[in-house]
Amino acid sequence: MSRKLTFRELKKTELITIKEIDRSETIHEIYEYTNGELILKPEYCVVTAFEPKELEYIIESQNRILSEGGKVIGAFDGENITGVASVENKKEESIRNIVRWIFSM
Repeated sequence: MSRKLTFRELKKTELITIKEIDRSETIHEIYEYTNGELILKPEYCVVTAFEPKELEYIIESQNRILSEGGKVIGAFDGENITGVASVENKKEESIRNIVRWIFSM
């Protein structure tokens, strides 16, 4: 059965709902940047939720993005938030908009 996700802009008052995203996953490998290369390394880790400091940083970052004229888009499965993406409203290096995905499927 496939899920149908809907997307809409989030308001500042809704950013706290990011904590409701299901972060549960099992990680088997990670990429590490070493000597100018991405190296795939084995690393086992079970993630159940955002770390409190990580969540605080994410919400602060999304608040800043909204304050600077960017957009924060929530992905919803019914009424449940399943992910979020943000687009900054500034030119950074040669890229016009930087997209950050925090997504849980």
